[in-house]
Amino acid sequence: MEQVNQMLLTSLQRLEDSGNRQSEASRKVILFGYKAFEENVEQTASRNETQLRKMHDEQRQRYVNERLLRLQSKQNSGLDSLAHDVTRHLDEALVSLDRQASEQIRRMSNRLG
Repeated sequence: MEQVNQMLLTSLQRLEDSGNRQSEASRKVILFGYKAFEENVEQTASRNETQLRKMHDEQRQRYVNERLLRLQSKQNSGLDSLAHDVTRHLDEALVSLDRQASEQIRRMSNRLG
């Protein structure tokens, strides 16, 4: 695009430098074409910017989603570990209570019998 831009500007400068009246019509055609080219470049740049922003937003959203999934997985793993620990402690407490109850029942039986 820069090369095309430079070629158009060079052509316009040559036509202006020549001072020829016939070249006035050519200069107007080139100037009209140049303006159309500029508008096209601006529209293309605007579309590209919009597309890049959209891609950036999508990429950022994917990153956020992946991060949330990792955190959720880590949290679930932690909860699983906690649930396992609580279950183990409850089992140990029940075994201990069962032993204590059995011991007290045995003592009471010995006293009564």
